[in-house]
Amino acid sequence: MDARSFVEFLIQERVIPAERKNVLIEATSISGDRVDTAVLDLALTGEATILSALGQFTKSRIVLASDIASASPELTSLIPSRLARRFGVIPFRRDGKTLSVAALDPGDLLVQDELALLTGSMITTFAALEIHIRAGLARHYSVALQPRVEALLRRLRSPGKRGPTSPIQTHKAPETPALTKPLTPVESTTTQTPIPPPQKAEIPFELEFSDEDLALFPSFATSAQPAPTAKEAATSEPAAMAPPPAPVVEESPTAPRPPLSLEASLARAAEALQGAEIRDDIADALLEFSRPHFARCMLLAIRGNTIVGWRGEGGGVEPTAVRAIAIPKDKPSVFSGLLQGTSFWLGPLPPMTRNQEMITALGGPPPVGCLILPIKVRGKIVAFLYGDTGGRPLGSVPMADFKRLMAKTDIAFQVYLLKGKIRVI
Repeated sequence: MDARSFVEFLIQERVIPAERKNVLIEATSISGDRVDTAVLDLALTGEATILSALGQFTKSRIVLASDIASASPELTSLIPSRLARRFGVIPFRRDGKTLSVAALDPGDLLVQDELALLTGSMITTFAALEIHIRAGLARHYSVALQPRVEALLRRLRSPGKRGPTSPIQTHKAPETPALTKPLTPVESTTTQTPIPPPQKAEIPFELEFSDEDLALFPSFATSAQPAPTAKEAATSEPAAMAPPPAPVVEESPTAPRPPLSLEASLARAAEALQGAEIRDDIADALLEFSRPHFARCMLLAIRGNTIVGWRGEGGGVEPTAVRAIAIPKDKPSVFSGLLQGTSFWLGPLPPMTRNQEMITALGGPPPVGCLILPIKVRGKIVAFLYGDTGGRPLGSVPMADFKRLMAKTDIAFQVYLLKGKIRVI
C-alpha cells in the first residue's frame, strides 16, 4: 500500500487534518510502520474510523480485532506460521469452501492465489489494521510482538490515557469529526461457523498436470492466447589455535568472498528449487542466481490475461511499484513477442506506453539493455524473469546457464503444484 496515497485519501476524507501530513509521512518513514499504525500512535483518530477508512481505500471488507483474536486453532493451522508471517495473513472464518482471511494487503491477488493452492479453498481477504494483524500473529503463531507495538496496544486498551483512541475489543465508534461521506460499515464476524470435514479429491492414476490441475492456481490458468514452447538451448583450511593469552581475532564481516562459479551457482539454485514450499521460494532462487549478473531484477507473473508485478530488487527498485504493474496481454509491450513464442528479449525496452510501468517500478534510469526470459510450466508461460544493469550496457550474459535455470524452474513449479494437490486430497 502506497503510504502517500493513503495519507492523501485520509486528508481528502477529513479523517486527519491536512497540517499533519508531513508529520505522519515522516513518522512512517522513521518507524517503518504502516500509515494506520502511525495515525493511532499520533492519536489523530480512533480505531473504528481508521479501520473503516482503510477498507474504503483498499476497496475491501474489514475485520475487527475481536474476530482475529477469536480465530480457532483449526483455522489458523490451515496456514503455516512461515506463510502467515511472510504475507501478514490470519484466517478467521470458514463458510463451506470459502476461507476468510485478514490481510495486511487484501488486494494482493498473488497472495490470494498462494493461499488458495495451499488450503484448497476460495480465499476472501479482509482489510485489518496493522496492529491487529501483529497482535494476531503473536497470539496464533507465537510471533514476538515489538515493544512499541505492544505499548500502543496497551494504550489503546486503556481509554483516556492519550487521545481519542478506543479500546480494541469494543465496537463503539470513537468521537471523531464526521467524514464527508459514510465509510464502509464494520462487519461483525464473531459467529463461528463449524468447520466442514476436508473433502476428498479424486486421485489421478498418473501424476500428470492437466489443465484442470493448473486451474487450481489462477495465475497458471491457460489463457486464450497460449504461447508455443520455445526451443531450449544448452543443454577451509583449519583455523590455527591462538595461545591462551592472545586475544581472539574475529574475521572481518566485510571481507569479500570469492564469487561462485556459474556451475556452483546453478547447483545452489537447483537445490533451492528442489526444496521450494511456496512460490516465493522459487522467486528467491531465481533472484539469487540473477543477482551477480544484474543491477536490477524483477519477476512478473501472468494472472489470467494480465501480466502483474511479483518481486523486484536492486538499486532504486520500489517493491510497491513492482506490485502495481498490470499490463494486459493483448496490449503492445515488450512481452508481446515473448507471448508469441520468442525465446527471450535482449536489448532496450521498446518505447511503448505499457512498458512505462516497468520503468517506473525500476525507480531509476531506463535500461540501456535488459534480458527478459519467459518462465514456463509444461510449455505454458506463467511468469517472466527481467534483469538489467541500470544505465550501463548489459554486457555478456550466460544465456546457456539461464536457460538451464528456466528448465529447472519449470520442474520446480510442477512439483510445487503437485505438493498443493497432495495437501488437498
